[in-house]
Amino acid sequence: MEEYVGPRLTTFISEPFKIRVIIAKQLLEIANLFYDNGSNFILYMTDVSPDNFAVDDQTYKVKLIDLENIIVVDKEELFKSTNKTNMK
Repeated sequence: MEEYVGPRLTTFISEPFKIRVIIAKQLLEIANLFYDNGSNFILYMTDVSPDNFAVDDQTYKVKLIDLENIIVVDKEELFKSTNKTNMK
């Protein structure tokens, strides 16, 4: 499904500092949710680019677009393999 959700992140580079802070805070919150999301999985975007984020030009809400390159990692399996490596 395709939907226009707003201009790409790169169009906001010249916006006033206050607007860029609002956008930056949301980007940090999104990055944090990829790891600390209440599930047993970590999400990794393998194609991180300003073109993969859109911003509503009225509310400045950030949305992810073009999410075809995401890796899902099971936290338990990751920590098991990390602990085995550290024990050697």
